[in-house]
Amino acid sequence: MRYILNALPLRSGGGLSLGLSVVKNLSQVAPDDRFLILASPGFGYEDAADSTVEVRTVSWPELSSIQRVSLLNRLIPRLCREWRADALFTMGNLPSVRVGIPQLVLFHKSHYVYPDVSNEVLDRRSRLKLTLESVYLRYGIRGKTVAVQTEVIRKRFIETFRVDPRNVVVIPSAGDLSGFGHKEKSEGPHASFIRSFGNKFKMVYLTRYYPHKNLEILLEVAKLAKRESISDIVIFTTIDEQDGVKARQFLRQVQEKSLEDVLVNVGRVPQEDVPNCLATADALLMPTLLESFGLPYLEAMVSGCAILTSDRDFSRNVCQDAALYFDPLDAHDIMRIILYARDNPDIRARVTRIGKRRVRHSWPTWAEVTRSYVSVLHDLASSSSNCNRQL
Repeated sequence: MRYILNALPLRSGGGLSLGLSVVKNLSQVAPDDRFLILASPGFGYEDAADSTVEVRTVSWPELSSIQRVSLLNRLIPRLCREWRADALFTMGNLPSVRVGIPQLVLFHKSHYVYPDVSNEVLDRRSRLKLTLESVYLRYGIRGKTVAVQTEVIRKRFIETFRVDPRNVVVIPSAGDLSGFGHKEKSEGPHASFIRSFGNKFKMVYLTRYYPHKNLEILLEVAKLAKRESISDIVIFTTIDEQDGVKARQFLRQVQEKSLEDVLVNVGRVPQEDVPNCLATADALLMPTLLESFGLPYLEAMVSGCAILTSDRDFSRNVCQDAALYFDPLDAHDIMRIILYARDNPDIRARVTRIGKRRVRHSWPTWAEVTRSYVSVLHDLASSSSNCNRQL
């Protein structure tokens, strides 16, 4: 079989990790098939090219929304015809509407299925863009198979878009972090810096700046720590000034409010140093409001780091008993859980043990995840081929 994978939008965070992990496992799990990967240049996809996998790069980031829709519905259908593809795997939420072959769409943008939260955290322009994309998605997924990463998102997707449940499959991310580019290596500068804070209760929030990551609540938590003279906790953020205006505003507020001794920004952490940072920290602190899966949860479980996170359906679906939960909109409740975790190392040890066990028994490897995607593509292509023969 011949398949095209559109990984163009997968350029950062969990999306990039997922895209690279799947692409790099294709030759291993499906050596008799052929794959054409469409990807943005410079993100590592080119490294997967071999006799089975062809990689073509397209400059997606610079395109406007209209240009992206044009690319989805002009360039990709043309490539499907020219390359004689049996099926298309769209890995970035928005499908190509008319390609003439079966299509699997990977849905992983939680904003579409949490409209109340999205309306609260997004500005007017972003809300308008999301609304237009939702209309396009609702139209584009008709007759297509959709893959999601958790049962919670599957349920929300079906309810939001009123699709046939038989057309929505769950294929989770993997507990094998080798697929994310993590390798055994010596401790990097970020982990060493975190370690230098000695006996303080050290928490890490691994994220770029996005409104739904709810970073501003940490300002309130830090002010509360200062007001109550709690001097033995420190929260490390991983924000880059290049993340945008609001990221710079957040970092400026930390300085202006003299919160640097509680909130310490270490900048973006290379993926290979993430396990070391988590292993060095006492806890992952994650007050997020939206997640389609939540890669840092798995990273923390694998690394033996306690998880303190939002009491939301997406987090409980992934973590279950491997986390301590708080109200992400209540700084006092977040502080309550922080102090509880700080003062109860036996509780931290318990949730980390549960996390390690959960990763071993509840999550597949990246080879198994990739095999699941290829299996769905194969079934779609085979069913289409049988229908065409009957006609």
